Amino acid sequence: CAPGGPRVAPTQAALEEFSRKCESLDASAVGHQLRQKLAAQGDQAWQIRLKALHAIEALSNHGLDAITGHVSQFSSELLFECHQMPQCRQKATKVLQLLGFDQPDDKPAAGRSQAD
Repeated sequence: CAPGGPRVAPTQAALEEFSRKCESLDASAVGHQLRQKLAAQGDQAWQIRLKALHAIEALSNHGLDAITGHVSQFSSELLFECHQMPQCRQKATKVLQLLGFDQPDDKPAAGRSQAD
């Protein structure tokens, strides 16, 4: 393990490779897998969710809108749940902003920031 424990955040190279590989995959299937990771339960849940948030951010930055759109449409409540976890709050805030959601205000009501 690295000093301070195992590394939770994937490396930039790993995120870039992940994004490249996702280009040729079915967007719904990838979105569904990310949803499962965002719904992780148990002792290691925050680590799994944080890695998923990093992956979603990378996919968004890579322009894979079909995948991030699937996450936005079908997993927004899980993104807001992640925002309630202290270890995931910062990354969840960034991902929610990237996906166009308003700033969370302690309730899981998803809304578009550029509505209308």
